[in-house]
Amino acid sequence: MILSKTLKAAAAFGLMICLSVEAPAQSFYAKLGGGYNFGLNSGIIFKSTENTHYSDVANPANSQKYERVNLKLGQGGIFGGSLGYMFNNNVGFELGINYLAGEKTTYKSEVNYTSDNPSVLPYSYSLTNTYQSQIVLVQPSLVIATDLPKLNPYTRIGLVIANGIIKHTQSFSNSKGESEENKFKYSGGAHLGLQAAIGLNFKLNDKISIFTEGTFNNINFAPEKGMLTKSTRNGVNQLPTLNTSQKEIKYEDDPTFNFPTQQSPSEPRTEFRQRFPISSIGLQTGIKYNF
Repeated sequence: MILSKTLKAAAAFGLMICLSVEAPAQSFYAKLGGGYNFGLNSGIIFKSTENTHYSDVANPANSQKYERVNLKLGQGGIFGGSLGYMFNNNVGFELGINYLAGEKTTYKSEVNYTSDNPSVLPYSYSLTNTYQSQIVLVQPSLVIATDLPKLNPYTRIGLVIANGIIKHTQSFSNSKGESEENKFKYSGGAHLGLQAAIGLNFKLNDKISIFTEGTFNNINFAPEKGMLTKSTRNGVNQLPTLNTSQKEIKYEDDPTFNFPTQQSPSEPRTEFRQRFPISSIGLQTGIKYNF
């Protein structure tokens, strides 16, 4: 409802400006650039360290430490281009397509067990998780600009449509020399949000300008499916031994689970749909060419 009202207001505002501004300097332009996004609205994950000591004459002594890890999947390098059309000197429309190469977020949990009993060997294991996003952002925008001779401020506001994948790697190892590694890919669906920017165009000549802009994206990524793409145990491939329900996931907002009915091994298993924040603020620079 809020998004619908915002879009209606933006459209009405743009139409009002288009009708009120008289300068008919219509023109097409293209932009190419890149920059860096800083993640906002991070998901919260906790890594832990646990130490447990078993004694023959006392209850186990246990200590656990937790540390917060911010999962900022909207953070990383971004590059792409856009095509635009100015209806007049002040109002235009722009369609941008950008690729976000997200930075990796890694956290590691460790567990250690010791004992007073000399016949019981110490045991420890670690579990490492890594997340990374690879997202295509389609950004239709209303552009409001000035028409100064050299340095032209402008702003744009519109929608952002996200599609892509999130990669998740989980690695396990223990003090016995055993190890496991599983890689997942989450994908599916087109996800809608809002975006805006404030920038400056520096005219080199009538055709070419250099632009710099600060950007804002507000969007969540909620994949529809998950896929186990790699599974090894002690270096041996496990994928051929797994059935469909162990390798594929179908995410739903309101799933129904029937007990004691078991999951069909020939179909993807159903899980609650996850929402990953990929919101960001960023800085981009590049070249603008006026046709």
